[in-house]
Amino acid sequence: MLLLIISIFVFLAAMGGLVLLVVRKFPVLSLLNVHDVKEEAERRVKRTILEQRMYRKLGHTIRTSLQKIRPFLLWARQKLGSVKEWARALEARYQQTLEEERQRVVPQMPQSVDELIEEGKKQRERGDDAGAEQTILRAIALDTRSVAAYKALARLYASRREYDHVRELDEFILKLDPHQADVYADLGAALTALGESALALDALEKAVMIEEENPKYLDQLLELAILRKKKSLAKETLVRLQEVNPENEKIPVLVGRVQELPEKESS
Repeated sequence: MLLLIISIFVFLAAMGGLVLLVVRKFPVLSLLNVHDVKEEAERRVKRTILEQRMYRKLGHTIRTSLQKIRPFLLWARQKLGSVKEWARALEARYQQTLEEERQRVVPQMPQSVDELIEEGKKQRERGDDAGAEQTILRAIALDTRSVAAYKALARLYASRREYDHVRELDEFILKLDPHQADVYADLGAALTALGESALALDALEKAVMIEEENPKYLDQLLELAILRKKKSLAKETLVRLQEVNPENEKIPVLVGRVQELPEKESS
């Protein structure tokens, strides 16, 4: 019985609290109506539409502006590239000036003959024949009896087909040292180019006398002997070439050319 009474009391208390809550909230609820809610929703929709329209208009304006200034941007990029190139060129000139000033303030040790010859060879490889010539002449000025310097200069002139100069230099070198087989061979080539085949033949024979088993010199001598129709010399040289270089692919052709030479040799 007591439990029933307590339950009824709790139920009544809960209902009383609910009624009190509704009464206290009624003024606020009375302010809300369906019409107000609808207007608020419409305002939100309008605001969203206006915002979207504004964003589209802003995007169109930006795209139009970019199209208008695009030529300027391209021009600015080109100018920036030109500025970079100018800056690099300026830096290169500065480095060159700095190096020249350093060399002026701190003089370098004089180069040796061998160093100058090597520098001249590198200049020649780069295609700077004029610079190579001046460098090798400096080497000769340091040592007027340098066979290596005169050889380097002669080969430079040979590459330029200045065979008169080659002849003069080679003959001078052989006065300094007559045991230079390569100089005799180069002299033979220069004399052949100058039309002095008799003198060329003599020079090549001397080259082969110094280096008897050099296939290059034997080949040169054989070609010139055939040209001069010196059959006995050609046959002798051919035999020596076959001994030192039997794998030479030209030998069968050379054999045929030697056999075709007349027995009577030209003077």
